Amino acid sequence: MECAGATPGSGGPEPSGPPQSEYKGYGEVDPASGLYPWYDFSEEERSGYTWPDIIEHWDLIEADMNERYHVDLSEPGLLERRTGRWLRVRILGLLAVESRLFAALIPQEVGKP
Repeated sequence: MECAGATPGSGGPEPSGPPQSEYKGYGEVDPASGLYPWYDFSEEERSGYTWPDIIEHWDLIEADMNERYHVDLSEPGLLERRTGRWLRVRILGLLAVESRLFAALIPQEVGKP
């Protein structure tokens, strides 16, 4: 038995372009997945913290970077020698583990029953 709208012999509906979504897609649609390279989300869906929110806790970042990565951010010239990506990856890493920065930014009720 064939389904309505199915490609004969495929057992499923025929792909008809990118999925309908409330998100605005940009770029060329990938023919294999039918997805755009990136999507724009509404302000309500953008959750989390901004970089100014995070950098406001620079003292905690310094302490966590020293403890977790053995990196002294006060070392003269260190940040000039490193890329912004290098720093970004490590700061975001601090938000993925139990750290001072995590404790300051993430509500403690998260994950508690």
